[in-house]
Amino acid sequence: MIATRLMAIVAALLFGTSLLFFPVLVFVSAMLFDAPGSENNPLMWIAFVATYVHALAALIGIVANITIALSPRVKPFVISNAICLAPMAIGFLAMLLSQVLCGGSVC
Repeated sequence: MIATRLMAIVAALLFGTSLLFFPVLVFVSAMLFDAPGSENNPLMWIAFVATYVHALAALIGIVANITIALSPRVKPFVISNAICLAPMAIGFLAMLLSQVLCGGSVC
């Protein structure tokens, strides 16, 4: 019970720390469209949107994990952490698929 609450607090701190790097991610995400024709690649748009959705998902995760840590009954927090990690995982997969399917160039 105490270990689960401690893990929820640590997860909230990690999601909060990821928000410190959010301005850098936003600045760099606009550079996804530097190559000619990259604005027509749907995988780049998915990675771009996932970067912006990450902040909202991290805030949801912070609130959910703190609520779980402070609640009298301990609830599983796997779903709240999965919601937080999903945008960045989707963005990473979009970038990976773009590199694999396009051979490292813009499709």
